[in-house]
Amino acid sequence: MLTRLIGERVSKTTVSHLHSTSSPSNHFPDMQALSTAPFMQQVQYGMELSFLLENPESESNVQLKESLKVQLSHSDGIRGFMVAYLSGRGEDVVEGNVDALVAPNTIEIPPVLLEVLHEQLQQKGSAELVSLMCMNVIMPTAMVTMHKDASQSANSARTAQRGLALLQAVQEHNTGIRKNVSAIRQVARRVQKIDQDGHTAETESDDPLIKRWTEFFDKWGYQQQQAADIEKAMDTLLS
Repeated sequence: MLTRLIGERVSKTTVSHLHSTSSPSNHFPDMQALSTAPFMQQVQYGMELSFLLENPESESNVQLKESLKVQLSHSDGIRGFMVAYLSGRGEDVVEGNVDALVAPNTIEIPPVLLEVLHEQLQQKGSAELVSLMCMNVIMPTAMVTMHKDASQSANSARTAQRGLALLQAVQEHNTGIRKNVSAIRQVARRVQKIDQDGHTAETESDDPLIKRWTEFFDKWGYQQQQAADIEKAMDTLLS
């Protein structure tokens, strides 16, 4: 079974193996490698930085911040870090359901990570980061009901809630986040109105964000149940 996260199909076994074989380390990844390494190596680096985020030392905060800025400055780095951070160790969500996802958020985001994300989201060219952070909520939310295994559904719910907490914490720092979230909610509502013959009374939109997220929903085969759950998550962000 595959975990779908931020546009990348990553074997759940592979991610679990990386987590189980990774030894906690206080050593920072090489900056050049953080800039250029391929996706799966970025997942490994993301796990190392996630450990340092959870076990901070005041004297290393400057280096941790610089390392995060480098990794979150390019596509493979963003995806690698998010896979590691959002699917990492911990039991933030116990129940594998969307009701747990939209409950009042109690997940604490490391201050250093928030600081870096705030800076990155205010940079030109932050559209990819915004898009991937939205996917971090959409994809695991949909997988809660697409999975047939209860433990996998629970893992997806936990990942989705972490992604939601992260997006909720930074959404005021980039106007594009709210625009994307609003478009995603509109698409989710439209999918729920599609009848058994694949027809809907709603007209096609010319909005490029609506078109983009419609294609995304179609690509991953989201049906009415997944769309309803995604709408709930978007409502949480827009409330």
